[in-house]
Amino acid sequence: MRQSSVPDIAIFSGIASAGDRAHGGITRVVTSLADAFADSGRKVELVTCCPCDPRPLLPRLHSDVEIHNLGAGGRIRHLLGLANYLRRRTPRALLAAGQRSNLLAAKCERLLRPPSAVVLSVHNSVTSSLEELRAIKRRFRLMSLRSAYAQPGPVVCVSRGVAEDVAARTGLPVDRFKVIYNPIVTPRLLADAAERPNHPWLESGQPPVVLGAGRLTRQKDFPTLIQAFARVARRCDCKAIILGEGSERKHLERLITDLGLDGRIDLPGFADNPFSFMHNARLFVLSSAWEGFGNVLVESMAVGTPVVSTDCPSGPREILRDGALGGLVPPGDPVALAEAIISALERPCEPELLRRRAADFRAEIVAERYLEVLLPVSRDA
Repeated sequence: MRQSSVPDIAIFSGIASAGDRAHGGITRVVTSLADAFADSGRKVELVTCCPCDPRPLLPRLHSDVEIHNLGAGGRIRHLLGLANYLRRRTPRALLAAGQRSNLLAAKCERLLRPPSAVVLSVHNSVTSSLEELRAIKRRFRLMSLRSAYAQPGPVVCVSRGVAEDVAARTGLPVDRFKVIYNPIVTPRLLADAAERPNHPWLESGQPPVVLGAGRLTRQKDFPTLIQAFARVARRCDCKAIILGEGSERKHLERLITDLGLDGRIDLPGFADNPFSFMHNARLFVLSSAWEGFGNVLVESMAVGTPVVSTDCPSGPREILRDGALGGLVPPGDPVALAEAIISALERPCEPELLRRRAADFRAEIVAERYLEVLLPVSRDA
């Protein structure tokens, strides 16, 4: 018989930087899941690899969730650290989140054969991550992923598009993967949205604001949003705010200046409470070249703010019901994106329809679906 101190679920994932925490990402997904599991009475532990104390990066994590930090180091050190954790704590189930965590957890399962059920979860496009690698490393990474995802345990994907992408790249059948959408909507999100945003452009009486949010990196393709907004600004009295930090900041600032948009587009950086911005913006725009899911779309819909998105792989089309709840345009097309923004500003979707769809992604609903995989009845008995 298990001791009461043994965790029901351990979640193994890296902790994102402050910039990533601003607007969704895997850290928000992991903490929402951990909170929902804890709220349901499960004993949950978070296992991470962080070079510093991860607690300040997770100020709102449920107080009952214990953190085990494997610290800085390379793949071997983290593999040994995870194996040691599983031997000491023997959780009933281990959920790995993210590509690196999946590979380490799969190797640990293969070598150690832990008593814990091991579930892997894929949160982003495999194709896009492979394109970032050189040919030889890409070949070895693909072999590692196929080996990991071919193991007997369950593999969860955060959208149908991600499942189809993983299946296509690994040659595994698509029904090998179980789709569970991300846990986005929480009482805390809705409470944060009701707070007053810390930005003068969102005060009463100001022109409407078009909002973007995410890491300032190639994936999010904010140049396309800025170019689209330049067209919108010629026809509408409005402004744009893009929340987030990243390596492309200087490039984006130059583009804003070159297009004569200084004073019309603001890059205020990381926001502690992006949801208050979403609630007070007239429109949220996702301009990404690719996604795994598109958390920010659901966050905006949850507070009743209309959305426009690129029809990128993967997630937005599924979230927006094939465009019925928000415009979908080809990635990298500023002309089409500008037209979709203007159309949404002139004829916004009903907020209640958006909130109703967002309710499908409530954290407690998603957590129940994960529990069916992590702790099925046969294992729960």
